[in-house]
Amino acid sequence: MDYIIAGWKLVDIAKALKCTPQNIHDIKSSTIFQDTLAQRRAILDDSLSNKLSSQVSDSLSDSESINKTLKEGARAAVEKLCGFVDGSIDCSPSITRQSASDILDRAGYPKLTKMETTGNTIFVLDKEDLQRIEKTIELDLEPLTEN
Repeated sequence: MDYIIAGWKLVDIAKALKCTPQNIHDIKSSTIFQDTLAQRRAILDDSLSNKLSSQVSDSLSDSESINKTLKEGARAAVEKLCGFVDGSIDCSPSITRQSASDILDRAGYPKLTKMETTGNTIFVLDKEDLQRIEKTIELDLEPLTEN
């Protein structure tokens, strides 16, 4: 029965028990064997289910503990970074600058990245610049429409 539960093929079971595959087939097909096999599988399933639920429970409590520790550490790190920025913790200007950058980054204001250009000039225009350009274009077009 253990061979069947382990997933062995009938031929391999017959070789291990030194009998014919037909003998193994006949035994396996009997109702007594089938009932006993079903009972053994139910016991194994219950045992496995209990073991897995215990592992999942342990895993969840470990996960909750890890999350709690990380949140406490994050809170302490933010307090320390804020201390660097507001001057309550004495540090070098570079640490203050890096701390401020880290706080802004985590608050959703990422550090500006350096842009590489390939000889093209990039202009950043605001609303006033666009209005001036629009007026200039209108002035340039007026003499053309009068002729």
